[in-house]
Amino acid sequence: MTQRMPQANSYDVVVIGAGSIGCSTADHLADDYDVLVLEKGKLEESASANASAFISDWWFFLEGEHIPGVAVKVRDYFEELSATGDFEFHAQPFISLVDEDEAGSPETRKMRKNVKKIPGIEYFDVDEFAESYPDVLNLEGFVGGIVDTEA
Repeated sequence: MTQRMPQANSYDVVVIGAGSIGCSTADHLADDYDVLVLEKGKLEESASANASAFISDWWFFLEGEHIPGVAVKVRDYFEELSATGDFEFHAQPFISLVDEDEAGSPETRKMRKNVKKIPGIEYFDVDEFAESYPDVLNLEGFVGGIVDTEA
């Protein structure tokens, strides 16, 4: 069955892509604008749905500023979508490791300083990772990293 395409000129904003970023953008704009989201395929076959459905306040971190509530709103949206039965969402912790070569870098120092500003995100040293995630991570060559337990 072919669906008729809505007229794009009858909307204030057209968002291309119904992945995590597209849906988040559309949801954010929908309070003030008429928004149309276009997706060329089926949502459950998209990269966001299958590979990179990572939703964390860590990604909404601009120059060290935490934007509260963005990730919670996106996660709530995906949990509601999951309840329809057409989409599956599973909350999982997000882990980003720091290798030995980057341990003293300005980026790593900034990460360790800024991580304290975001609820649910912690910096773990390699021993804490080994204790918290036994037999899950190959920690050879790493000194630590961040864990977002609310991702």
